Amino acid sequence: MNVLVYSGSEVDQKSFEGTLDLLRSVALPNYTVQPLPKASFTKEPWEIACALFVLPGLTTNTSIGDVNIFTPKEAQRIREYVEQGGAFLGLSSGARVEEQLSGLDASLSKLSIDFGGQSYINEADRREPLRFLDKPTKTSIYPVTVGGFKTEAISLSGEDPGQANIQAEVTDVPLGVETPLNVLVTASSGPIASHASVGKGNIALTRLRGASEDSSLHPIIRSILTSLNLQIPAPSSSPVDLSPLPQFLVSVPSRSDARSKPLVTLALRPFFDNASSDSFVSGFVKDTADTFRFISLSSSTEVLEDKVQSDAKSDDKYVIVCPDGVLPPQTHLPRFDLQLFYDTLAELRGPDISEDRTSWGFGELLLYSERVTSTQSLFDKNPTLLSKLPTPVLSIAAQQLAGRGRGKNVWLSPEGCLMMSLLVRISLDPGGRGGSASGNSAKTAAAKTTKTVEGTKTTKTADAVQATKTTESGSGPKTTKTSNTDSTKTTKTSSSDSTKTSSTDTTETTKTSSADSTKSTKTSSSGEPSAPGLKTSAADGATKSTKTTAGPESRKTTNTILGLLKSTDTFSAHETIPTSIVSSTNGTLTANRLVFIQYLFALAVCQASRMPDVLGPELGKRVRIKWPNDLYLDLSEKGDTSNPKENLKKIGGILVNTNFAPGGKVDIVIGCGLNVLNKPPITSLAQLISSLHSESGTKHPLSLERTAAAIMTTFQRLWDEFTSTNGSFEPFLQSYYDVWLHTEQRVTVTTTTPPTEVRIIGITPDYGLLRTVRDESHLDSKGTSYGRYVYPAREGGVQYIDLQPDGNSFDLMANLIKAKTT
Repeated sequence: MNVLVYSGSEVDQKSFEGTLDLLRSVALPNYTVQPLPKASFTKEPWEIACALFVLPGLTTNTSIGDVNIFTPKEAQRIREYVEQGGAFLGLSSGARVEEQLSGLDASLSKLSIDFGGQSYINEADRREPLRFLDKPTKTSIYPVTVGGFKTEAISLSGEDPGQANIQAEVTDVPLGVETPLNVLVTASSGPIASHASVGKGNIALTRLRGASEDSSLHPIIRSILTSLNLQIPAPSSSPVDLSPLPQFLVSVPSRSDARSKPLVTLALRPFFDNASSDSFVSGFVKDTADTFRFISLSSSTEVLEDKVQSDAKSDDKYVIVCPDGVLPPQTHLPRFDLQLFYDTLAELRGPDISEDRTSWGFGELLLYSERVTSTQSLFDKNPTLLSKLPTPVLSIAAQQLAGRGRGKNVWLSPEGCLMMSLLVRISLDPGGRGGSASGNSAKTAAAKTTKTVEGTKTTKTADAVQATKTTESGSGPKTTKTSNTDSTKTTKTSSSDSTKTSSTDTTETTKTSSADSTKSTKTSSSGEPSAPGLKTSAADGATKSTKTTAGPESRKTTNTILGLLKSTDTFSAHETIPTSIVSSTNGTLTANRLVFIQYLFALAVCQASRMPDVLGPELGKRVRIKWPNDLYLDLSEKGDTSNPKENLKKIGGILVNTNFAPGGKVDIVIGCGLNVLNKPPITSLAQLISSLHSESGTKHPLSLERTAAAIMTTFQRLWDEFTSTNGSFEPFLQSYYDVWLHTEQRVTVTTTTPPTEVRIIGITPDYGLLRTVRDESHLDSKGTSYGRYVYPAREGGVQYIDLQPDGNSFDLMANLIKAKTT
């Protein structure tokens, strides 16, 4: 759940910034605290995941007055959010209480009479005082603002203000004690904070300015938030550590006497020439957003004990390299059991697949950390790492500091949440769209759906990669221009088959065992490793030649699959691995098929939840999909979703970023956050088990490790079928409909003018659009205009409205489809 701090232009910046810091210090990790811009406030369904709406102090005024910054509809929206169970906190605020008017007096009070009679004001320009109605006492509570501030000694209610040693800046405005207000915090000048129940929700108003993060105010803020029914974590004697921890680069251990697959070695060689996981010591890769320092497990003691190397910067990201098939001691990983993850992965995949030394599946090469900024950003904000890592590679973190959601959303990731990002790589088919288009959606080229989550045509990978545009031609998508200011320069071409590339990536090995000298390498950023005779991600099985420069010498290498992996005892630092393992991300897709990946992964999570290693078949069927990329849990007694507002709770989300690389390769980062073991107030899979008192159908206690392994195994199966059919989603449509929440759902599309009532009938099999049909009362489409990402279509005399997932947001509770703000 989110604590949303309103950040419109009317807000005092100092109060806003101080409020963010103050609330984060108290509410983390139970709640994420993030800004709510004006555009998101007006256009997004922020109420769905909002535990508390916060209004900081407003810009300085010269006199006391009501909060008069919202339109009537906006004020009503806040009021209804509270009455339906939400919470509101106003800072730098007093209050006035007024009896509710009735009858003729109430009607007259709504009219603005001028000399010429009633004054008509444009709806967008009208403002209405924010107020909350206490129906039992028939009184209205108006938040009040003021321009003056003073410093006072304050104390919690029941304590003697004369004995208080807390000094705080407060507004010079009255905060009454009239019913229904209850005093929470007092000072010599009167109440500092008061609380009231409004409908099913609560409001709190405080004169605190909140202009700085003062730890002495924590007890007061805790008291206020507790009165609003927020579940605040217990105070800690030590400050919350928000610094990233090292990542461990590990690979699947062998379950027999044979040598483990050299996956870590494969991961090192694109960055460090002839590196071997057994003898690697240290090196670094400077990328666009981060600098990664690779060190061996044997020399990682100082880093793990937080004794940073003298030549390292404080914000460098450490990667601890484990020898192939060797897992770090569990003492370094208190919140995730790697052995349990790999044992479950092997059990679910079966012995034949697990011991197949020529295959390389999802989850076998892993980056794990107890705490990172974001598993998603570490990939797609660092184009060198993104393009050169062999795929597939999975990144898992026990805690994220800046988890990313759709658009500008922040995904809260406290302990108990499974956070992972899977990097896969495929080849883009330039020869067609992979299927016939239907209706008017055929007129919206593959260019409209190439990026699956965060926009169309333009795919952002990092600051260094400015933009990649894909447009439609008669034969399919055509790469027109790619701008990369740091790592790759691509010239404009007339065909997607021919792209000229030069690379200036910076990769340096500072020390390697058996190495004669330190080398600085330049490598093609097409994603191919620099080790000769080695191919890690065979997108189409074809032989490809690349040019690699190591030091002053240049050599051409041909990467090809040479045969089965030989069983050898060791790989020296300079030894060329004579064979290659076939990556499981083989496949060629057309651009319009990329949109289905988010649907496919969401389906994998739902199907994995039904496995005995997670929830079992009965409880697992309560994990459902909200289009386009959210995961919900049905907590109803019968599991019938009859009352979505009460029984449906969000537990996860999918974020897919596609990055188009030279040579027709596409790097795809699939991010997923899933609440597995979270404690209240965060809804999780564990709470479903406890609320229904059932673990029937499960083999083991619920765990992050088994859940991750089940998802990887399930997605592997779906992905193999998906890529084998050139990205057709038709084999999965019925399974998808079985777990989504929208069959025959009636909604209002607000991105048409006028808004149109429609009935949802499914997903288009060509471009993955949400297909709706006009309601009987809205069959006449004359005069209807369609916003961006909304497409009218007609088939067999039936009028459809198709909606692209990138540009639309689904307000499940209000049955509205709105334009998504970015």
